[in-house]
Amino acid sequence: MDVVIAIILVCGFLNIIPWILLLYTRPDDRIWQKLDEDGSALAGILQQFMARLAELEDLGNSLAPSSQDFDLGGIIAQIFAQKFNSEANDPYNRNNDGTFHGTPEIIETTPTND
Repeated sequence: MDVVIAIILVCGFLNIIPWILLLYTRPDDRIWQKLDEDGSALAGILQQFMARLAELEDLGNSLAPSSQDFDLGGIIAQIFAQKFNSEANDPYNRNNDGTFHGTPEIIETTPTND
């Protein structure tokens, strides 16, 4: 019976030792300190990123030409005019039978010796 009580006391004492060490070393405080350091470093990186982004926006605004009003109707009208006047935009004019007509284009090449 004394051996059983001794084993229970030894196991209980061995179970208490890690808890005492945890109270002494406090790893949760180190974790919170690391999180604070990481948070402040991340905030610094974010501030630098936002400053660079503002500089890029200023650069983009300075490089952009003076913008006029966006005329979507004019753009659509130009597209329709090109679609309806396809003969003027088609460099390969064909007859109804499929043969080409128009000004011939001569492409001169120099022979290469392979």
